[in-house]
Amino acid sequence: MQLATDATRQPPGGGVKTSSMAAIALIAAMSGLLFGYDTGIIATALPGISDSYHLVSESDKQIITSALLLGAVFSAPFTSYLCDRYGRKPMLLLIAALFIVATLVCAVRTTPAVLTVARFFLGLAIGAASGAAPIYISEMAPAERRGRLVVLFQLMIMIGIVCAHFTGYFVGHEAWQWLIGFGALPAVAMLLGVTLLPESPRWLYAHGMVDKAGAVLMRLRGDRALVERELGGMAEAVAEERQANAGTWREFFSARVRPALVLGGGVAMFSQITGNNALVYYMPTVFHDLGFSEDASVLMPAFGAVGVMVMTFVGSHLVDVVGRRRYLLVMVPISIVSFIVIALLLGQGADATQGWQLYAIFAAVILYMVANNGAFGVTIWLVNAEVYPMKLRGKGGAFGAFSHWFFDFIIAATTLTLFQVLGAAGPFWLFTGISVVSLAFVYFLLPETKGKSLEQIEHELNQGRFYQFQRRGARRVESRTGTTV
Repeated sequence: MQLATDATRQPPGGGVKTSSMAAIALIAAMSGLLFGYDTGIIATALPGISDSYHLVSESDKQIITSALLLGAVFSAPFTSYLCDRYGRKPMLLLIAALFIVATLVCAVRTTPAVLTVARFFLGLAIGAASGAAPIYISEMAPAERRGRLVVLFQLMIMIGIVCAHFTGYFVGHEAWQWLIGFGALPAVAMLLGVTLLPESPRWLYAHGMVDKAGAVLMRLRGDRALVERELGGMAEAVAEERQANAGTWREFFSARVRPALVLGGGVAMFSQITGNNALVYYMPTVFHDLGFSEDASVLMPAFGAVGVMVMTFVGSHLVDVVGRRRYLLVMVPISIVSFIVIALLLGQGADATQGWQLYAIFAAVILYMVANNGAFGVTIWLVNAEVYPMKLRGKGGAFGAFSHWFFDFIIAATTLTLFQVLGAAGPFWLFTGISVVSLAFVYFLLPETKGKSLEQIEHELNQGRFYQFQRRGARRVESRTGTTV
């Protein structure tokens, strides 16, 4: 099989090659499947790991769980350098190889220390994938389909989480080594698939390989007029970047780029601290400790993950139809209401584990997971792939991934302690308050990028009116004066 690498098999004209583009995006998004499986499987594997290694304290469980996230925190910043220097494709190959080796070491019963270190290296692969794959997909996709193709990465994450929960439910936590080891199979498939992928045309152009960039685009688009327009947009963006300190960390933290940094890092932060992964990692443990049956504790996140997977698929289309901003303004309030219901019911104590309260909590948990993942889960990688200038896009993706994994690590390292200190309902009230703040963030700061090329978004950033409240104010001035601001 060849994917957009054999020009003789591509008919002239006809616009974007849908099948080739979908296959390319699917192979790159396989890292999302591994991301989801390896982060989700710990929820059902942790009881078996605890029994095998005789783990008693909550801190030991949190260390093993959070080691993966700590690895992701470390790898995210370096992903930018490796992607920008060596290319997107070599980075994806390295990620797939690391997934294979780290997964197999995790699956071998040794000691808690070796398992923790192996999960740290698995986290290195996951953190790198969360930065490299969305950037690669966004640079390969045409503007009108970029949203749904980049969100495919998030969809694959959710498919991985669903597979993890149901595999854990049917196999059982006693076979935790098999549960973890199954993750090596899609990693091998990804490694083989990535060898067939072309390099990103935007990366090629930025490194002076204009002819190669045009050849890749021609094989992807099949329409010379489309290719010329895209190359023209790249040329304009490159010319603008060369007038500044293009591609440096100093520029990344400059005032000009700061709005993109705030938006990309903010969406990544809120995707974690609003509580979703607190449930993904620990729901079976926490709800079982609260008095729920073992089946209910395992099936709640499993069915929630199914709902999230469906919503991610739907959301990947909605973000290109209704827009990123409007979509978030609908989904975030639903997650807030869901958490309020959970907190109120858990505040009733033992009564919450039986009768109609049990079913209400079950429904609220699923609704929350669907709404929260459908909101920030769908948009986190898309926003971080869109808002940064071209030569800072690798660094921007890495910063978004770093923010995501840093706050994910904080959640994984503190969730069980939060429930010990704040009680059953306390953490849910805390996450409710944070979700309200995230809603204000979206309303006042996040601009709409639907249907805009990456070069258009970069031009708007350079104009100095990137935040939503700045654009709203500029439109009011324009309407009063009749001039363009």
